Amino acid sequence: MPRPRKIVLDCDPGHDDAIALLVAHGCPEIELLAVTTVAGNQTLPKVTRNALGVARVGGITGVPFAAGCPRPLVRALHVARDIHGESGLDGPVLPEPTLAPDPRHAVDLIVETVLAHQPGEITLVPTGPLTNVAMAARKEPRIVERVAEVVLMGGAYRTGNRTPVVEFNIVVERITALGTAPARFVGELLTFFGGAYRAAQGFLAPPVHDPCPVAFVADPQVLTTRSAPLDVELSGTLTAGMTVADLRAPASPEFRTRLALELHRDRFWDLVVDALARIGDP
Repeated sequence: MPRPRKIVLDCDPGHDDAIALLVAHGCPEIELLAVTTVAGNQTLPKVTRNALGVARVGGITGVPFAAGCPRPLVRALHVARDIHGESGLDGPVLPEPTLAPDPRHAVDLIVETVLAHQPGEITLVPTGPLTNVAMAARKEPRIVERVAEVVLMGGAYRTGNRTPVVEFNIVVERITALGTAPARFVGELLTFFGGAYRAAQGFLAPPVHDPCPVAFVADPQVLTTRSAPLDVELSGTLTAGMTVADLRAPASPEFRTRLALELHRDRFWDLVVDALARIGDP
C-alpha cells in the first residue's frame, strides 16, 4: 500500500467543509496533519468553533486546529449566511468542542508544518478563501517550492456554482443508512444544505464542493483534470475573482497548474461513504 498523503486542510466550515474534514479524517489514503480556519462562509470565531465541533463528531484527536485570518486581504468580508445560516453550520446540533484551539496563528501552523517535513511531503488543501495560504507564502516564501502541491476548491473555467454533483436523495439515504453518529450528522448537514440552496438559488440539490479536493488527494481518478495556464483576475470591476483558464491549445510542460474538468460522481460518493463508514461511532 502506498503511504498516506500528508495534508493540511485550510477551511471555513460551512456544511461542505465539515464533510471535507470528516472525509479527510476517515480516508486511509490521507494523513491529516493540521486543520486551519479562515473567515469565509461565516466569521472566523464561528467557523473555528464549527471546525472544533466537527472534530468532536468525528472523534478527531491529536491534530492541531488553529484559527487564521479574520478577513480578506484587500476586500471586506462577505459571509454566506443565506446558504450556511447564522452559525455557518445551521441544521444539526453541533456538540461542544473537546479540543482546544492551537495557540498558534494558522499562518504560522501552515509554515511550521511544511518546514518540519521533507520537500514534496505536504499537500495544502484549501477549501475556503485563500487568505491563510497567501499570507503563509508571503511570510515564508520557502514553502512555495517545498509543498508537493496545492489542491484547492475554487473558481470555474466556465460558469460557477450551477451543477449539483449527484442525485441528492439517493446519496443522503446511503449515508444515513450507515447508522453512526457522524453519518447522521452528515445527513442532517446535507438536508439543511439542500434546503438552503433550494430557497436561495433554486437548486434541486446542493453542490457539495469542498470534499472534492480532499477526495482527489485520496484518489486522483475521482476527477478528470487538464494542464492549463490559470490566472485569477484581481482588479476587474465586473470580473474580480474570476478564474481565467487558457484552453485554446495543449499546455506546454512548463505549466504546473491543472484544472478539473469532470467529477466521476459514483467514485466520489463511494469514497465519501467509505470514509464515513471507517470513522464509525467514535
